[in-house]
Amino acid sequence: MLDPQLLVCPRDKQPFSLAHTTLTCTAGHTYPIVRGIPVLLVAEAPETHGACGTSQQRAIKQNDLMEDDWRPSTDDPVHPAVQVMVAAAGGSLYKELVGRLHAYPIPEIRLPSGFGKRLLDIGCNWGRWTIAAARKGYQVTGIDPDLGAVLAARRVAQQLGVEAEFVVADARFLPFPRGSYDQVFSYSVLQHLSKPNVELALREVATVLSDEGGALIQMPNRLGVRSAYHQLRRMGKARGIFTSATGLPGS
Repeated sequence: MLDPQLLVCPRDKQPFSLAHTTLTCTAGHTYPIVRGIPVLLVAEAPETHGACGTSQQRAIKQNDLMEDDWRPSTDDPVHPAVQVMVAAAGGSLYKELVGRLHAYPIPEIRLPSGFGKRLLDIGCNWGRWTIAAARKGYQVTGIDPDLGAVLAARRVAQQLGVEAEFVVADARFLPFPRGSYDQVFSYSVLQHLSKPNVELALREVATVLSDEGGALIQMPNRLGVRSAYHQLRRMGKARGIFTSATGLPGS
């Protein structure tokens, strides 16, 4: 588990004390630890993702954690959660790979070598960018509000022999001390939030970054080439002008 001294209460930024499987801040706020994963969600905060409430309920019950129970085998080398989530996390280009993966699609992260610098991956999902950053020499913490995704990410990282830490957390309420990261990375996450929530998340990013730190945040551009392509394709399908590989309209 991530050292509690590297965590703070997401509500008031106070330090934690650890007792068994519970973290308690000096103001008395408590958070569960589920199989070594701190679940640091703010229960009273309006949800940005249905996974927030689900994660809190699963953290309370702790009786349905199959993502952490899975073990790879020759016939089953890719975590089943990744088989399902690959398109949701990677985009429509991965749609045809749902349920058909034979290896993990770990991308090349567009950052210089880390040389031990600390990196926070916001919205890590099943961990592809967390793993990519760790392989490039960063000490990485991946966060996501989905406990199932985080449990899967940790299992995948362990399977691939990659060292990384994982926390269930909300980008609007980061549970890390001021200046604790050299780099923040987030891929295709913040566009799912409202503008006020994006502002909250970016303020938190600025707080956890060191004075010399940097942030690399990717979001789709509504006016970008790829976005225009997908819009035209959707319009084309509706009008029957795109063809399939067989030459028939409406693929």
